[in-house]
Amino acid sequence: MQITVRRRGFTLIATVVAAVTTLVAVAMTGYALWPDSGPDCVAPQDEARLLDELAKDPSLSVVPTGASRRFEPRRQKACQVIGKDITTTSVSVEYDLPRALNEAEVRALFEPVTARAGWSPMPSHSSGHGGDLHYCRTVDGRPQLMSLHWHDPQQLDTRTVHQQIKGVFFVGVFGWADNARGNAETARMTTCP
Repeated sequence: MQITVRRRGFTLIATVVAAVTTLVAVAMTGYALWPDSGPDCVAPQDEARLLDELAKDPSLSVVPTGASRRFEPRRQKACQVIGKDITTTSVSVEYDLPRALNEAEVRALFEPVTARAGWSPMPSHSSGHGGDLHYCRTVDGRPQLMSLHWHDPQQLDTRTVHQQIKGVFFVGVFGWADNARGNAETARMTTCP
């Protein structure tokens, strides 16, 4: 019986030593079992200041007629893994839309504000149920992107369900994380004045 206890004790000690060794090796090499930051992504050194500057953008205060704000502007730090995405330093706000918007109406509302803030229009896309407008600018040698995205309200009608689905209007102002592959590709495609 003593031999069995010693074997169990040895097995338990060996297992604990192996687990601790693995955890120490993982910690020393910089890897994590559940990483919370993306590969090749380094948040800007001045991210707190960048977030403060992005939050001051006047476009975040423009409200489409009749829309109601879903939440106060949200700040997002860079390099966090959310699902398959890696976040970028950004500030965003969303609104419920009570009615459909068209691209001309959105441009008329936002472009006077974006022009004064130094944003330049980029190619856009709109459809019968919403659209996207993008603007860019360069601040301190780094590109920034603004995205306006909307889905018009929809009526869902089936035999048993009759429901009005609210429309959504999103405004996001994005800074770039340093050395992030996705950001480098976006910066390459984005030519700002």
